[in-house]
Amino acid sequence: MKTINLDILVIDYTGGYRFTKDLYIHPGKGGEVDIEMIRLDTLGICIVEKGEYRITLNNKSYRLGEGEILIANTNDFYEDVRFSDDFDGMVIFASLDLLDNLVEPTHLQQCLEVLKQQPVHRIEDGLWNLVKSYCAALTLKTQFHKILKSDETAEIIGKSLLADIFNLVLKDIEATPIKCNDSRPQMLYRQFINLIISTPAKPHEVTYYAEKLSISPRYLANLCKAVSGKSAKEWIKEYVMNDVRRYLVGTDLSIKEVASRTLFKNFSFFSKNVKRYFGMTPLELRNRKL
Repeated sequence: MKTINLDILVIDYTGGYRFTKDLYIHPGKGGEVDIEMIRLDTLGICIVEKGEYRITLNNKSYRLGEGEILIANTNDFYEDVRFSDDFDGMVIFASLDLLDNLVEPTHLQQCLEVLKQQPVHRIEDGLWNLVKSYCAALTLKTQFHKILKSDETAEIIGKSLLADIFNLVLKDIEATPIKCNDSRPQMLYRQFINLIISTPAKPHEVTYYAEKLSISPRYLANLCKAVSGKSAKEWIKEYVMNDVRRYLVGTDLSIKEVASRTLFKNFSFFSKNVKRYFGMTPLELRNRKL
């Protein structure tokens, strides 16, 4: 299983072009793609301007047509990628850091939560022209990057595109008003979530993340509750169990290896937690993919 990681992407990795450390653009092409299962270590966005795009994301199949976008998040698994012969569009790999100061952190987290369940969104006609104009500009940037040598300006276009896409997703959900006016808790909350996301083997203890953020566990617990309405423990458990599901359903690792990789103290404790969270045993959860 390969990992799409922005830190190691190079120009010939997928046939696109890496502009900056946070942005990689791949102009779409038609036809089948021979791809093994891949784990994302970044945001992955596919924009369909023409034709059809098919993908299996986290063991669920999706089919996109013109005017639709798919947004996959860090630690998502994808495979069985297919482009129709007449496909035209764009695939973007981008860091969440690009959205700093462009989408309010709490609302960004709401978007990411919605995208777990609904990664495909249709763009309304008027705004679709705006999205296509961004794609056209980025495509030209990939074609003339050696001449223009203006990677930073491409990142500005990429930032604008991502911000508009996430704000369009926000239109589809009811954004919860921010109850905390202090920007420091909001900043720390965002850093906490990003820290969980970017940690492959996620410790279960609030203390670990609090130490990384140089704050007390109690303060971290209080700010999470104030900003998001959920406790730090609830957020950690949600992301840990997402990893459990992805490993069980999306890989051939043994169930004991999954328990070990997700840092459960023993197999019995792992099995009880999976049963309590998903309503089925690890084996039953794994067999759902059949």
